Amino acid sequence: MRAADLGIIDEAHARNLFAGLSAKGWRKEEPVKFEGREKPLRLRQLTVRGVSEGVLTRTEAERICPQALADIEVECRSVRTIMDARVLLKLPKAERDRLLKQAAELVEGEYQKGGSLTGFDALSEEDHRDKPVED
Repeated sequence: MRAADLGIIDEAHARNLFAGLSAKGWRKEEPVKFEGREKPLRLRQLTVRGVSEGVLTRTEAERICPQALADIEVECRSVRTIMDARVLLKLPKAERDRLLKQAAELVEGEYQKGGSLTGFDALSEEDHRDKPVED
């Protein structure tokens, strides 16, 4: 449906694809069971970002996404303060490097195998295009 909406395929092609899915019974039941550990994070990430950028107060963040800041407060007790990039760039290089290393260690688990920022296997390199598909 999305490919048709974006004009990647025409409506006739989309109808043929849906007819094929229906014929195989895949519109009612997927052909493969999902066995991943899905944990929606987008709302939490946006809420945390809103607080860190000063767009949201902690009270607003709690109302929008309860417990979004709970584990961050525990993880960040050792971090002295939140600062913007301009303040960070004014620090001596050794201090900047120390703070960036500390921040990287806090989020390291998100990037390791099984972390929330891994496991995006749905698209391969061939699925990404640098220029639009021509008719």
